[in-house]
Amino acid sequence: MGGEFRYAFLWLGLFGVTACGEGGGGSVVEDPIVEDPIIEVVLDKTDVHFDASFGTDTIRVRGSQITNVEAMIDGVWLEVKTSADSIVIVTASANLTSENREAVVRIFTGADEIHSVPVMQEGSVFEVDVPDLTVQFGGRGNSLKINVTNTAKVPYTVVVPDKDKEWLSHTFSENEIVITASSSNTFSRESSVSLISGKRNIELSIKQIIAIEGDYILAYDNSYPDNKKNDDGTLICLPYQRKVTLKAGLEGGTYVINENLPRDIASLVFTYEHEKLSIKAGQKTGKVFSGNELTVKLYDTSKAYLSNDDELSYVAPLTVMDGCIDFTFGNTPYSASETIYSCDAIVFTTSTSNVHLMKNIKLFTDTGELQEIKEIDPPPPTPRIQGY
Repeated sequence: MGGEFRYAFLWLGLFGVTACGEGGGGSVVEDPIVEDPIIEVVLDKTDVHFDASFGTDTIRVRGSQITNVEAMIDGVWLEVKTSADSIVIVTASANLTSENREAVVRIFTGADEIHSVPVMQEGSVFEVDVPDLTVQFGGRGNSLKINVTNTAKVPYTVVVPDKDKEWLSHTFSENEIVITASSSNTFSRESSVSLISGKRNIELSIKQIIAIEGDYILAYDNSYPDNKKNDDGTLICLPYQRKVTLKAGLEGGTYVINENLPRDIASLVFTYEHEKLSIKAGQKTGKVFSGNELTVKLYDTSKAYLSNDDELSYVAPLTVMDGCIDFTFGNTPYSASETIYSCDAIVFTTSTSNVHLMKNIKLFTDTGELQEIKEIDPPPPTPRIQGY
């Protein structure tokens, strides 16, 4: 029995040694702790820029979801909103001022981070290509196109005074305005046209003036070249018409025709005053073949009377119809030696002869519809040969 006890004791001792060997008798080793990785939040834009017109842009966020977004602005011109938790949509209204404007978009992400993105929008340009903002029309009327620079690309409004809408009209688009003035029956008239964008107002001064200078038809009856007479002794005058240009003279208030006049008349000077055009007697207008000067004199055809009074003038009042000028020269009364004369013509005369007798003179706007009718000049005199 003692042997069995010893055997059991050895068995238990062996079991104990085995158990101690499995435990190693050392400290317990724990698993390593792994921390979550840090994810960086990235925006695809560091700033946003708009021109003056309406526009939309986006800011994309990577690395986190957007929890909120707001715009720090002065006014209400900028709108922000989110899309798909990672996109900020930024919308700017058109800038109708000339000043740049700025704002800041604040983007809030999941880790309570705030990302600030500056926004800038350009000021707009609103102007026209009209020097001094003055538009001038001639009396016959026409249409003028004016270029408009409108970088805000917002339709502007056009205002014409109600009282002038009968003669002043317009059409317009984003980049141009066409202003039309109808023909005028008055010497001058004025108005204005306003282009309005936001608080900006471009006011164009509109003037329609019938200028005296220009292209005319000079119509008249002339006794030249034959100077034949009727049975009653009056000169036979035939109708003619020439295309001429009335130009400003050297002295204020004077005008001159110096081309395409009847033979030997180099120029004819007119005076314009109080809406009347006059041909003054006594003026030198050219030279004939012999070298003698031509002088203007007033003439009464019914009495065959030539006035030597150089203070007289042959006068035509201004009339206007549909923007076209008409000067019709009338009779000039004159008294001499208790006789009343009615000078209805002018004579271009030398000291020895009358070269041209012109009456029923009219000067009216050349519309291009009439053709010229000119006198047939005789051949010039043959120079004398000495001794013959």
